[in-house]
Amino acid sequence: MTDDTGERLYKAAHVTDPCADNLLVYADWVDEHRGDAGAKDVKDTVNTVRGLPDCNGKVSILGYCLGGLMVFLTSVRYDDVDAAVAYH
Repeated sequence: MTDDTGERLYKAAHVTDPCADNLLVYADWVDEHRGDAGAKDVKDTVNTVRGLPDCNGKVSILGYCLGGLMVFLTSVRYDDVDAAVAYH
């Protein structure tokens, strides 16, 4: 992980997930094998949805399993998400 992302991820995980160590190991694996591509894709999707005519400007994201990790990483790394629910 670059800059202080690892520290922010660690702090956020320990506040929200009792199995944070497993989540962090998985997050490190995703970073090593996929980089930040997944979280950036989610961020780009959030920004696209926010611009749709039927959207009131607020966007929340929900993810299960790997999607939960992508939601978690996106909400920690970017400020574009209004609400996030990660089931991991």
